[in-house]
Amino acid sequence: MKNEKEVLVKDAKIRMTLADPKERAKLTRTEIKKRDKLNAMKIAQTHIEIQNLTVKPEEAIKIADKFLKWLEK
Repeated sequence: MKNEKEVLVKDAKIRMTLADPKERAKLTRTEIKKRDKLNAMKIAQTHIEIQNLTVKPEEAIKIADKFLKWLEK
């Protein structure tokens, strides 16, 4: 069911877990939220690495939450 796909975000490759729309329809809301949260965390990690930031875990979570809101749109 998993489909790993590399996408380009500001010259950085990010590996995201995507689902076929038919497969996504079979997922529970909890599974979808878990997948979206994981993708947001991966994007946040890449963002932090690209910007060469030193952040505390709490700050990294806030960054991931911002990307999660963006993914949900």
